[in-house]
Amino acid sequence: MHTLKFLDSTDNQLSGSVSSFVFNMSSILDIRLTNNRLSGELPKNICNYLPHLKALFLDKNMFHGKIPSALSKCKQLQQLNLQFNNLSGAIPKEIGNLTMLKGIDLGYNKLHGEIPHEIANLQNLEALGLGMNNLVGVLPAPIFNMSTLKVLILINNSLSGSSPSRMDLSLPTVEHLNLALNRFSGTIPSSITNASKLTFLELGGNTFSGFIPNKIGNLINLEWLSLGNNSLTSSTSKLSFLSSLANCKKLRVIALTGNPLNGILPSSVGNLSMSLKTLVIANCSIIGNIPRVIGNLSNLLALSLEGNKLTGSIPITFARL
Repeated sequence: MHTLKFLDSTDNQLSGSVSSFVFNMSSILDIRLTNNRLSGELPKNICNYLPHLKALFLDKNMFHGKIPSALSKCKQLQQLNLQFNNLSGAIPKEIGNLTMLKGIDLGYNKLHGEIPHEIANLQNLEALGLGMNNLVGVLPAPIFNMSTLKVLILINNSLSGSSPSRMDLSLPTVEHLNLALNRFSGTIPSSITNASKLTFLELGGNTFSGFIPNKIGNLINLEWLSLGNNSLTSSTSKLSFLSSLANCKKLRVIALTGNPLNGILPSSVGNLSMSLKTLVIANCSIIGNIPRVIGNLSNLLALSLEGNKLTGSIPITFARL
């Protein structure tokens, strides 16, 4: 076993703790034990004898206890995936020493405490997944200036503050941004339109307020836009931000439920993407008639307008849907 470089036992029914020999093979480059029934705590000296390890996948198991700070000794590590376990405690700040890291996924655990500022030191990081934990505190602002980051998933924690509103969003490479179900507040900065590669933007279930940026339609690669259950509104009664979204020809989902938009549905809604599958504008204090041109959205699978103050008749053009 002294020359073994790859160990892959993904998708089996392995149980019990991981034999110590797995973490003592100095030649190993890649360990993948995803989707088993492995349990126990991760060894405190987990990386003492793994100088060449580049990938560690222990996700979808039943490991518990803390994430060992000794992970920082795996200096060559590029991929770290520990999601879907029962890990608890804080994220060790030493993780910021793993300068080769490209992907971190610690989601679906029981981690608590704050996100270490040291993560922003990872100049090669492309994906950071910390969703579905119990993390608290203010999000370190430098994370929004990481020039390599493509995916940032923080859904369903207790993160707070208005850091996202301060982000000068110099995230030229970000494609997937999910901050849903936290306690973020403040406004959505117009600089979000600088993130020109965004395809997925999910900010629902926070306490964002102020106007939805009228230039949001500059995100021409956007496929998913969800801003529901905040305190957002429109700068005009004709929901001018909706007009700008006509530029987003790849949009499949628009979800705005539970925001006090306090306006009318403009005729420009009929110019939205022909790729649109879901349009949800429920409980948004919308008044006036349903525009006939909504029938142009012939590929819609779900249209939700309930809980508003709409009047008039249901357009006959609905027959096109």
